[in-house]
Amino acid sequence: MLVHDHDILSSQVEHVTALVRGLTNPALNSNSLCAELIQQAELLRDQLLEHFGFEEEGAFPFLADLIPSEKANINALSSAHDSIAGAISQVVQLGRLASRETLTADLGPIINAYDRFYTAFSAHVQAEAEFLSRVSSALDDNQRRAVEERMRGVL
Repeated sequence: MLVHDHDILSSQVEHVTALVRGLTNPALNSNSLCAELIQQAELLRDQLLEHFGFEEEGAFPFLADLIPSEKANINALSSAHDSIAGAISQVVQLGRLASRETLTADLGPIINAYDRFYTAFSAHVQAEAEFLSRVSSALDDNQRRAVEERMRGVL
């Protein structure tokens, strides 16, 4: 079976999740948390863009050539990248725009943007796992090895 490991990305997502949730804790310093959130969300965004670039430029076209009947599903997976990258970029931007006054007054926009990101990312990871499980059975052993070799370089 083909497996696409998202452990590193998922770990970073959980780290950023903890920072976002920490913003709602009045006992914590929201300004230092926001600075850390920006830094970690930027790192996550960059990791996601690298990961998505590999998929869109390497893995997905390779799979589409091997299994043309899956092109629509591959396009759907690729299209999800835009909403995921957009949502995490919005978290970064909203964090940068937050001042001491606005940060303590209204965390809603940052939390809402992050929730959109988290929902889209989680759904994408699940859809990708289901897709790879399904296409794995359509490949012969040589094709499966070729895909696994191609995907070895992914985060």
